[in-house]
Amino acid sequence: MQIEINEKPATLIDLEKFFKNGEKTSFSISPCGNYFSYLSDYHGIMNLFVQKIGEQIAIQVSHETKRSISIYFWKGEHIVYLKDEAGDENFKLFSVNPDGSDEKSLIPFEGVRCGVIDLLNNIEGRENEIIVLINARSKE
Repeated sequence: MQIEINEKPATLIDLEKFFKNGEKTSFSISPCGNYFSYLSDYHGIMNLFVQKIGEQIAIQVSHETKRSISIYFWKGEHIVYLKDEAGDENFKLFSVNPDGSDEKSLIPFEGVRCGVIDLLNNIEGRENEIIVLINARSKE
């Protein structure tokens, strides 16, 4: 028995469509279970949105115009995210309330890169703390 193989070239996909941001991605549920968050495209930049479960309207809690947010997480009743402000890979850590209020930088040093080592989610008494790595003493 002989099987006939009918090879066809793959259909070309437009490069812009292939790398286009998704409508919604990176979903996460708040620790209290009342909200869910996600990243969504806003003028070509991925921003953070929060929606109360059972409601139809989401609140945009970040308003980035230069660089997309790619990493975020819930910590208690706050959302914490990493942001590369200048495209130099020096990520900074920010915190914001689910309603978009009280956004603040948690790493206020210029030219410093930070990263999250541990969220301390399973350690009693450390629910509002995280361990971060920063290169403030030595940029290398």
